[in-house]
Parts: sequence; C-alpha cells; structure tokens
Amino acid sequence: MDLEYLGRRLNAKSYEALEAFQLEVARITRESVGTGNLNSSRTQLIIGDAAVDTFTKHALDAAQFTYNLTENHGDHVTAALKFCMGRMADMIRQELESGFRSAGDPGVLNRTRDRLAQKNEQLIDDYAHGMMGSTKMKKDGSINIIQNNSPGAVQQVGSNFNQSVFNQTHHSLVQEIDKALASPEFKALGAEDQLEVHDLADAVKLEAEKSQPDAGKLKRWGDKLVKTSADVGLKVLSSTIAALLLKIYTG
Repeated sequence: MDLEYLGRRLNAKSYEALEAFQLEVARITRESVGTGNLNSSRTQLIIGDAAVDTFTKHALDAAQFTYNLTENHGDHVTAALKFCMGRMADMIRQELESGFRSAGDPGVLNRTRDRLAQKNEQLIDDYAHGMMGSTKMKKDGSINIIQNNSPGAVQQVGSNFNQSVFNQTHHSLVQEIDKALASPEFKALGAEDQLEVHDLADAVKLEAEKSQPDAGKLKRWGDKLVKTSADVGLKVLSSTIAALLLKIYTG
C-alpha cells in the first residue's frame, strides 16, 4: 500500500474542492448581481448550501478514490482520508469566511460551519465502518475488456498474469495513458469526466510503473479505465489499453 501516493492525490483533491467552490461562488455572485440581490440573506444562504454541497461531493470522491486504490478502510487509510477531508472542509470554510467578512450574516456563517463539521465527521465515520453514504463499500467485480475489433463486444480477460509480457509492455501502457491525458479529446471532456478518468489512470499507472505489480489491482483498475474511457468517448484510449491488458493477462 503506497500511503505517500495516496497522500499526494488526496492533497490535490483538497485544492480541487476549493477551486470548485470558488467557481460556484463566482457563478452565484454573477447571478445575484444581475438581480440586485448581491448582499441579500437569500444569496448568502445559497452560498452556504454550495459550500456544504461542494464539500460533500468532493469528500465522497476522495473516499471513493481511497477505497479504489487501497480496498481498505483500516486505521492508517482512514487517518489519511480524515486528514484530507478535514483540510478540504477548512479550506472551503476559510474561503466562505473571507467572502462573508465585509457583509455576511454571522448566523448563516455559523450554521454553515456547523454543517461542514457535522458532514465531515459523518463521512469519516461512514468510511471507517465500510460505508459510502448509504451503500456498503465493495470490491469491483472481475474485468471485462471491450475488444478493439468489435465495438460493444466484451471478452473476459484471463486470470493468468504473464510477468514476461508485462515486462515488455508496461512502458507502453504508461506512455499510452500519458498521451491520452495530454490529448485534445481528454481536455474537451467535462470536469467530472476528466476527474474520473484521471483518477483511474493514476491507479493503473501506479501498478504499471512497478517492476512487480499487484496483478489483481492492475486488472481491476485497467478494466474500469477501459470501460470509463469508452463511456466518455475516449475510444482510442479504451481500445489501446484493452489490447495491452489482453496481452498481459492472456500472454
């Protein structure tokens, strides 16, 4: 388990949450200026709701990424996630306080602080007990690969990991992922699709860059990357990764 990598990715997710909240505040502010309600209590309540909603969305994303990567909700992993969520909540709270400093309603601010703290505690408690919201966390199922020569068809990848083939192809696997993430097609995706593909790509690369990867994780995250990239329209990435994985697991 690479806790240093997990920590780096969770740290990045804290900043992504802050940026998302800043964008949402800018949108709400533009709309309120247009209606003459910039400093109204209603606008402040909307911003407070946006703070909690943004935190919840990105905290759940961080929790899902953590479980995808580690398949673990023990003390060490939960502690890393707890640090991330706490920092994420603090950054959003500080941004909220900065915006409310000149004309904000103290009551709205205090209620939003309390809601952020309560949501943070709830999500961490859920994760520590193996829950993601109201759903029990589960391992992903076995891998299905979309065949390059038959769009929509699937083939079950064998469970026999071939180390020799992996040694010959793992650099290509990393290079194809990096090329796809730098492509115009990837950059044209929506923010949520980019985030999902990037997280899966990072998980695959983490294993592919090792001399002796965890064969089960490489197969699971490879499958998810193939399926998700196909779903969002990155057909070249999907078919290329599928072909490489078929070689690695069928020899």
